[in-house]
Amino acid sequence: MEKTISVGLCTSGSRLIVVVEADGKVKAFRRKLFSQETALFPALKKLLPSGKKISDIGEVCALKGPGRFTGIRIGLTVAGTLNALSGATVRTATVFDVLACQASDSTAFARAFPSGGRTVVLLHAFREEYFCAVYNISSPGALPELVESPVWLQRTDMEKKLSGMNTFFCIADEKEKAEIYSLLPRQAVRAPKKISFIMPEYLVSAPRRYGTSDLKPLYLKPAKFELDAMEKAAKAATAERTASALPVAAADSSSGINGNCAKKETHR
Repeated sequence: MEKTISVGLCTSGSRLIVVVEADGKVKAFRRKLFSQETALFPALKKLLPSGKKISDIGEVCALKGPGRFTGIRIGLTVAGTLNALSGATVRTATVFDVLACQASDSTAFARAFPSGGRTVVLLHAFREEYFCAVYNISSPGALPELVESPVWLQRTDMEKKLSGMNTFFCIADEKEKAEIYSLLPRQAVRAPKKISFIMPEYLVSAPRRYGTSDLKPLYLKPAKFELDAMEKAAKAATAERTASALPVAAADSSSGINGNCAKKETHR
């Protein structure tokens, strides 16, 4: 019997999102959780149609980042596990891809850019840090094409980047950062609130549209141990430069002292 149940997973943000598509209907679970791994399978089981089991899942769509390190790994691991348990087809996309598709399909984008245009997807990372990716949408409803590699920047650097761009459409996830659109310059066309979050149906449809299946995570932001290592390396480099300058100063100082001593000896 053909397995017609599809599952969508997003575990990269502060909110766990689980979607089940079956019999033409979409059901979703969305909740802000710290330990998402403990709630994922119970939520999935509740969303499954009556009489259906996890082994009946025929397709699993997972978002591979960017976002929390542990969260991203949870979603991708579950996708791989469902593939092993039920033979489910794995499809993947990034959070950027999902929001870009939502922008492309929106009436707001069609009104602002009837012939297509640039779209920026903006995400909150941590505190005053943000993720950003730039897409070209050739026409409303078309598959967005990534034209600039995603970046992770501090707020001031992100504002500078966006200010340097020509008119563009911007979509962001307000569920993760309510005031995220405050980063936008005047020339940006802001997406309406009704699409400024991950919409459940796109958690399944966007990975299908992109047709990718790799489980390689998109982290963007270095892990804490990497940041600590970078900071340590920077301090070591500074210390090395300082140390390399000391012998020169010491030699000059030593030369002066010896000269004075020589003069005193000659005077005697």
